[in-house]
Amino acid sequence: MKAFYGRFRDLISEAGRFAVVGLAGVVITDGGANLLRYGVGLDRFTAVAIATLVAVAVSFVASRYWTFPHRERTGLGRETALFVAANAIGVAISEGCVWLASALGWEGKVSYNVALAGGIGLATLFRYWSYKKWVWPRSRSVVADQARERSLVVSLVGDAVAQRPSVDRLEADAPQAFGSAAGGLAPGRDVLVK
Repeated sequence: MKAFYGRFRDLISEAGRFAVVGLAGVVITDGGANLLRYGVGLDRFTAVAIATLVAVAVSFVASRYWTFPHRERTGLGRETALFVAANAIGVAISEGCVWLASALGWEGKVSYNVALAGGIGLATLFRYWSYKKWVWPRSRSVVADQARERSLVVSLVGDAVAQRPSVDRLEADAPQAFGSAAGGLAPGRDVLVK
């Protein structure tokens, strides 16, 4: 287990932080959507959209400065635009699930929350992937360092293989080596010659 954690430590830490930020986003989105829908009386789509946008703002700050601080910084404007685009798609995914529930005639509070939770889950998966792929990609220097490390390993392994004696050479040297130490082996035989 320790080896597994050591190998995937960075990914586990990043995914854990993303989960904490995502959980905060879920609380804001779900709680806000329900408050706006049933407390304020907004329609279901407006409630989800407003709650999601508030969650997006909180998530951007937390993601940039806590979840992905080790990833490449490509400029606040670019990151914000990509983050907003990824989250707009996330809103569309959430809205699509709420719309599907409505189209199927599921109008109750439970069905609304099931559709909302499904939308949040699907949108969360998309957001994690898009943040890592587009918003905060791996640093080019990290990618270059990893490529150099792989090249070095391949070079070292290649040198070790090239310097390894061939099997034919080992078989040819074996009788002489044993012969001097053990009184002599006859070539091609497994018994000592006295």
